[in-house]
Amino acid sequence: ALGHIEAGLRSFDRDMPEEINRILTDHASDHLFAPTEESADLLRDEGIDESRIHMTGNTIVDAVEANRSIAADRSIVLDEYDLTSGDFILMPANRDENVDNRDRLVNILTGTDHIASELEQPVVYPIHPRTRTRLAEFDVTVPDTIRLIEPLDFLDFLRLEDTASLVITDSGGVQEETC
Repeated sequence: ALGHIEAGLRSFDRDMPEEINRILTDHASDHLFAPTEESADLLRDEGIDESRIHMTGNTIVDAVEANRSIAADRSIVLDEYDLTSGDFILMPANRDENVDNRDRLVNILTGTDHIASELEQPVVYPIHPRTRTRLAEFDVTVPDTIRLIEPLDFLDFLRLEDTASLVITDSGGVQEETC
């Protein structure tokens, strides 16, 4: 038997490989564990039999709630990067379609620079090695308001998400976590 956790999630952008994978996996699975009633409704709308759909709640929300206080107790990431809770912007942005396109990458950095300047807050950008490579390949200069840092482990990243004044991201998972 095949089960799919987070079944029924849709971006409605079939240019994203993840979207095609979600749809195919949902239709091939015996048990579909939908995080929300909306995702269960989408599965029903696609003709999936009710007996295969199980409402479970959101595993990302559960993980965040289970680890938020642990991150607050154990993480030293704020001290490590000399950050003050509520006084910085977090920007995890590493989707291929954004970082592999020079114009998009520059526009993201420029737009984020404008926001940082308007809010008078620095941006912390845990940058994926692939994105760092693209910056070098494209000869892109990162604005002074944006501070590149190495990728973080889960607890440190969760601590930054929890204490940032704003999160700018192209990640669906980060969007769920920050809500």
